[in-house]
Amino acid sequence: MIRITKFYSQNELERYYDYILSQNSRFLKSNGLGIFIVNLLNEILEKQGKPKMVEDFKNLLTMSFVELKRLHDSININSTVFKDIVEDVGNAKKLKTYRNYYKRFFTSTYTYSESKMKKNNISLIQDLGITVCPYCNRNYINSRDDKSGCEFDHYYNKRDFPFFSLTLSNLIPSCSTCNRIKKEKSYNFCPFEVESNKEFNFKVSPPSISSKIELYFGDESQKDNVLKLEDAYEIHKKDVAEMFMKEEKYCKEYRDYLISLLGDKGNIGNEFSEEFFDSMIFGEVSNDSFDDYLNHSLSKLKKDTYDYIVELREK
Repeated sequence: MIRITKFYSQNELERYYDYILSQNSRFLKSNGLGIFIVNLLNEILEKQGKPKMVEDFKNLLTMSFVELKRLHDSININSTVFKDIVEDVGNAKKLKTYRNYYKRFFTSTYTYSESKMKKNNISLIQDLGITVCPYCNRNYINSRDDKSGCEFDHYYNKRDFPFFSLTLSNLIPSCSTCNRIKKEKSYNFCPFEVESNKEFNFKVSPPSISSKIELYFGDESQKDNVLKLEDAYEIHKKDVAEMFMKEEKYCKEYRDYLISLLGDKGNIGNEFSEEFFDSMIFGEVSNDSFDDYLNHSLSKLKKDTYDYIVELREK
């Protein structure tokens, strides 16, 4: 639902790479698993008539989503070449081992200069600077006592694409609910895909028996959304109703009345502008430049609801 416009810092990418190597010193040996995965990917591409696209193991782990998507789209998993390579007994065994490293690397602890023990996933999420699930914009994903962090969804699932199991741009920080609902399903939205112009938007209506919350991705209705987001937001009709109630309660007449109570004090009427009242009533989402959705639960719904309230106000 919400794009993560800031990818990991260079320092964090370096830390992650070093961390992975520290967990298995044989990754970069001549017969190590890291070298094997890179060579296998390039072999698949070459035999499918495509150029090699993975420089080395570090590139595979830290590539941007643009690079990852290009690589993903270049691999035909339904081709005989692909199946022959990944289903080879020896290759399949190593791919399974690599796939299973995800759980180990994202739950084990490592030594950190500012804290004795932190989990790898906590360090990653802190570097991104987000605290709310980008898939649903409802649930918080911050850690507690540096002992548990958020879950990570594999945007391209581990079953079909085991070689992306540890690639950071394929690991979407998410709440447990979204992660478990999505599972291995394909989804048309990746939070790290910042080059797309399509955005999620809510369509709401004033409170009534028939009022509902609808979700769109661009012009596409999300009624059948993989993550069942419209179902999830059904209970938040009360939040929308509360915003409409505030608009009715603190209408222009009431705002003018408040100003009149203060008496004639210079330009006080200018100081108490419509923007001032809206910020007091609706909070940060009333700010035109507000975009910190990844640190405020339900903020996308509230922002779209506020914008609609203003639209109705101006008619």
